[in-house]
Amino acid sequence: MFQWSNHRRRRSVEMNLVERITVNPRQCGGRPCVRSMRIRVTDVLDLLASGLTRGPGAGGAARS
Repeated sequence: MFQWSNHRRRRSVEMNLVERITVNPRQCGGRPCVRSMRIRVTDVLDLLASGLTRGPGAGGAARS
């Protein structure tokens, strides 16, 4: 069953994440980065694909 409140919440989170991605030709070789962090979006996606999960502390911990 579709719940509008969950859809709106998810959409809000997605928009917030998209707003945090920047492209600056003088930063990280012009590749998309997380705003104010100089962490490339591709690096974050690679870490997630390799099993990094969001957790307490430093933002994530590798799965064992």
